[in-house]
Amino acid sequence: MAFPKSIVCIVFFFIITGFAGFVQKAQAQARYSSHHPPFSVEILSSTTALGEATEILMGLRFKLAPSWKIYAPDKKNMSSAFSSAPEINWSRSKNVQNIDILWPNSNKYSIEGLIFHAYEGEVIIPLVVKLVRSQEPLVLHLHLTYSVCSKVCMPIRHELTFTVAPGSANSTSATDLLRKLKGDAAKGLEAGAFQEERSYLMMLIFAFLGGITLNFMPCVLPVISLKMMSIAKKGRSSARHLHFRPSFLATFAGIMMSFIFLGGLAVLLDTLGASVGWGIHFQQPSFLGFLIVLTTLFASNLWGFYDIELPLSVREGINKLLGYEHEHHAGLVEDFVAGIFATLLATPCTAPFLGTALGYAFSRSGAEIFLFFIVLGAGFSLPYWLGAILPRYWLKLPKPGSWMLTLSHILGYVLAVTTLWLLWILSETASGVTAFYVGAGALVMIFLFWLGQKRSNVKKLNWLVVVFMLVVPLVSVSSPPVNSYGKEQWRRFKPELISTLVRQEKTVVVDITAAWCLTCKVNKVLVFDSKEGEKLLSQKDIVLMRADWTRHDPLIANYLASYGRAGIPFNIVFGPYAPEGIILPEIFNIESLRNALSQATKPQSPLSSSKAMS
Repeated sequence: MAFPKSIVCIVFFFIITGFAGFVQKAQAQARYSSHHPPFSVEILSSTTALGEATEILMGLRFKLAPSWKIYAPDKKNMSSAFSSAPEINWSRSKNVQNIDILWPNSNKYSIEGLIFHAYEGEVIIPLVVKLVRSQEPLVLHLHLTYSVCSKVCMPIRHELTFTVAPGSANSTSATDLLRKLKGDAAKGLEAGAFQEERSYLMMLIFAFLGGITLNFMPCVLPVISLKMMSIAKKGRSSARHLHFRPSFLATFAGIMMSFIFLGGLAVLLDTLGASVGWGIHFQQPSFLGFLIVLTTLFASNLWGFYDIELPLSVREGINKLLGYEHEHHAGLVEDFVAGIFATLLATPCTAPFLGTALGYAFSRSGAEIFLFFIVLGAGFSLPYWLGAILPRYWLKLPKPGSWMLTLSHILGYVLAVTTLWLLWILSETASGVTAFYVGAGALVMIFLFWLGQKRSNVKKLNWLVVVFMLVVPLVSVSSPPVNSYGKEQWRRFKPELISTLVRQEKTVVVDITAAWCLTCKVNKVLVFDSKEGEKLLSQKDIVLMRADWTRHDPLIANYLASYGRAGIPFNIVFGPYAPEGIILPEIFNIESLRNALSQATKPQSPLSSSKAMS
């Protein structure tokens, strides 16, 4: 059967146009690479010979054609994923001990919402070459790898060789310029180091304040039941023998141990080159299964179906260590585990101060990341270590009574609601079938605990149920992700379109959310989906983009990292007068959104612009 002529014509048309485009691109590359390259590079030296010096000042000069750039390192974030500065390899050089590269200041650019630094025109990168011996010739052999970019990017690899012989040294025509550039770089490094020290201290303060405010975020509301659980238990015991300090210290220890573990895990992932973010464990079905087991255990405990007790040997050890009667410390294990659980439930969303501090922390490495987690844990556990050091007469419980038992039951139902929320997240990250089996396991566990009040042997079967609930998320096959972008006006997140839309005089509102982020839900209900919010966002020339980070997505993770963020919620507004974007607070209101839209679409006076920037 013959092909229709129309199809043959269409195929022929695409072949011809595709070939023409290929030829045009090839001619353009040939024009730049063979006859008039968009760059040139050479080595400069500040001396004609080595003399008695142990190091000499040299430079790498790039000359770029108009509109062409080479990338530069981001001095505030040398490990940035968007830094593609020239790589300089001198391993084949002779008589070279080491080379210090003094990167000059660069220009800042934004493309498709991503921030990067680059050099234009002519730039000289000073090199301080440390010699092995001044009596032998210096043969500087540099292997350069970089990209030169305009509308297209050309990967470049070439080698340069420069020889400086031993003997009497004289200055060259480049000496004064290289010395000036070295001095400017040194001043920049000193100022940068001072600024970096101030920034580091400020970010640590932000981490501590973020930890404190985390106690009041919507994501942490389920943890209130855990904070009151210990009081409810102790309220039923002898009031005159209550000792608060061990209880507070146990919860404080649980929180700090959790943050130490999370910090160590973040350092390990960073060392292995994996992406690190705040709340990413809520994207793991196995972690959610573990958390559902914990919420079910605590709810059963609050309903009185079973008691969490320390082993007798451990309680006796605590008696000897603290000198108290062991009955007053039987709940210490609850307090310790409550601290761990509070930390785990506190990590899905970011709080004010916390988002900025975490983004900065994850741009660091090693011990610096670890220190941020310690400071964050100290802030989050502030109510507990304050409770441990305040005078005893400040720490009084209400008189015990039957209301304590009622409160305990109510808090158990709060944790049951938390379990349902976690099951919903599990259905989003894995599948509805996985959530069904884990939820069924939770119901069986509660039933066995209830039945075990009269038949103690039945409780042992819960070990099998726990294993089942932990294994199901590991072996289940995830269903294809179903990204919910909300109402019709919200479209799929495509960062590459943002700059194009802005050039078309459009205003772009970006919302990065996830099923496990309760703070995101608050912003959605109170702002985006409110009547006033829908009316505000339905204006002409406003484009809405929503990204769903319920499951891990490198595109979203890298986009957040480009703005120094490691967690969500993250909302940003772009417009003709805000091409680099205006970032909204973690929790915002209609007025904040309206102001951002106004700044993005209307020219601002210098005074209002400076206030907006601050």
